[in-house]
Amino acid sequence: TYHAREKIKDHLVHTFNRGPKFVDYYLKPGKKYFIHITIIPLLFLFFILSLFNIYLLILTIFIGLIILFIISFLLSENIKDFFILFYFLPLTITIFFVGILKGIGLKLLKKL
Repeated sequence: TYHAREKIKDHLVHTFNRGPKFVDYYLKPGKKYFIHITIIPLLFLFFILSLFNIYLLILTIFIGLIILFIISFLLSENIKDFFILFYFLPLTITIFFVGILKGIGLKLLKKL
């Protein structure tokens, strides 16, 4: 059951805390989102490397905006939804991404 959060901060805290739980369940070969979780650190590394090359950074931002536009368009029911998604989706994705990185870090620390 989904419980909508009324405040943006509550939504972001919940989203961040879902990252480690997501990793804990899906970071097993054969699970539905296993490949997605293993790609996330590579995407993070690619983004960090693109910071050192202006052309690659511009290309990365441009592709990201196109993907954001398409996702916002497909998920929105009206123009207001589109702009809300276009504005908040990057923040939500980033917070979830950081939560996933935390989950991966916790898994690696348990193995040490």
